Amino acid sequence: MRSRERSAWRYLDSLELWLMKPGLERIRAVLEELGRPEKNFLSVLVGGTNGKGSVVAYLDSVLREAGFRVGRYTSPHLVSPRERIALNGRLIAPGAFAGVLLDVRDAAGLARSPTGRRGAEASYFEVLTAAAFLYFARRKVDVAVVEVGMGGDWDATNVLGSPLVSVMTNVELDHTRRLGKTRAVIARTKAGIARAGRPLLAGPMTPSAERSVRKVCARVGARLVSVPRVCTLREGKGGNFSARVLGKNFSGLRLGLTGAHQRENAATALAALALARKRLPWSAAALRRGFARARIRGRLERAAGRPATYLDGAHNPSGARALAAFLATRAERPRVLVVAVGREKNAEAMLRAWKRVAEGIVATEVPGHKFFRARHLARLARRVGLPALTTLAGKPCLYAEPSPLRALRRARLLAGREGLVCVAGSLFLVGEILKPKAFRKSP
Repeated sequence: MRSRERSAWRYLDSLELWLMKPGLERIRAVLEELGRPEKNFLSVLVGGTNGKGSVVAYLDSVLREAGFRVGRYTSPHLVSPRERIALNGRLIAPGAFAGVLLDVRDAAGLARSPTGRRGAEASYFEVLTAAAFLYFARRKVDVAVVEVGMGGDWDATNVLGSPLVSVMTNVELDHTRRLGKTRAVIARTKAGIARAGRPLLAGPMTPSAERSVRKVCARVGARLVSVPRVCTLREGKGGNFSARVLGKNFSGLRLGLTGAHQRENAATALAALALARKRLPWSAAALRRGFARARIRGRLERAAGRPATYLDGAHNPSGARALAAFLATRAERPRVLVVAVGREKNAEAMLRAWKRVAEGIVATEVPGHKFFRARHLARLARRVGLPALTTLAGKPCLYAEPSPLRALRRARLLAGREGLVCVAGSLFLVGEILKPKAFRKSP
């Protein structure tokens, strides 16, 4: 590794990954020093609770198939921070990543903080967001598809001045310590990505959440567009489906991402594409290819080998229910879960969602992160009645194993070659599993 790359990684590693700094003052100051790179490209901003990454994947894929030069910014990463920044489907190169990081570091040192002193003290997420926008500007992307990190109005990505479309996938109870304890309060924060004179596209939500969103749109002058009201999907033959959006019909669609819940994400992406079509024209052929070729890691990702092993970032009760619906369709038995859950999450509700679809669980944790201890999670699983069986192939089927890799190995032995293993509860857990080459050999 070259010295410049080492310097960039040392700088990034010096920042606290989990530190949250609400407000846009710091990133605005840094971007000002960089010459306002975020003003050099069109953008689509995707917020909400669940499905953000999948919607971004569909948008990115379709727009690339339509011939556009597309930047993609997502979070969190699984193994390397470079995963967050991509151009035309390719991750930013190590040298380019180091270059923009060091330029952001220098800009942060020159920028004035909210108190007026030099040094903006930007957070980990703000630094990566500024680096992404700088990279996209330098590489002259036509459009950037940007995933909101957390919340909306105070998220660093919200520095984008005028997205063609702002998207709210849905509103669920997640990050309640930071965002609020009700859907109405969370919706108000997430709707902060709305812009005057632009559409705010919203997926299905409760009446209280929708009222909050409508109030925000009325205040800022945004136009609220409901996905269920403008886009409908119809099942076809052989796994295909058709769609009608804003009066236009499209047939022969097939999704590259797994799970019935992906239809809802695809509908959201299609509605966003339709709203942006005047500035970002695309064809029915590009839509079909883009949907079919969309990929995202850690969302019902099938790993190689036997038993059948899936990696899914379901990290809240809504995501857990979507995963349970998928597992219920699988014929493999037994089904064993490898689970780690962050301490701020509703672990009990997640475990209850999996109670009827799993015969076993191996509870684990993610080192260096704020997660429930494996033993605590195992006790909680026993309390909610998961697993339903007391033994699995003659062995106890409730385990606590702090090491994610050892937890996976134990789950695969319990499941056997004809069973199914699913790693779930956190994208950070999925990242820990992907770091080693855990799937080179079947049990």
